[in-house]
Amino acid sequence: MTPDPLTLIRQWISAFARGDLDQAKSLYAEDGVLHAWHPPELAGDFEGFEEAFRWFHRRGAWEGRPLTYGVEEVLGGERYAATILRLSSGDQEWSQMAVYRTAGGKIAEVWLYEEPH
Repeated sequence: MTPDPLTLIRQWISAFARGDLDQAKSLYAEDGVLHAWHPPELAGDFEGFEEAFRWFHRRGAWEGRPLTYGVEEVLGGERYAATILRLSSGDQEWSQMAVYRTAGGKIAEVWLYEEPH
């Protein structure tokens, strides 16, 4: 049975919280795309789990301090889900919204929107 978007994204969040990258990768479509706009120096489209994961590492390095997050809200519909996250690095905090399009029980696309800081 294919999970609905809300269940899928909750599984995704749970896998990352446990550090289970194998499960996280299994939830991401092979040709899934991450679309990121901030910071502008790292903006682009990143295809596949490995490329998306590399972007997250570069994003953390760009901050110059470890990047942490907390989930404030998870929303879901028939094809899309979204998370509202509270990110922090050092003494800075800001919000990010991730919108996920799902297809065939996998994350097919992710759009990241965040407050400039």
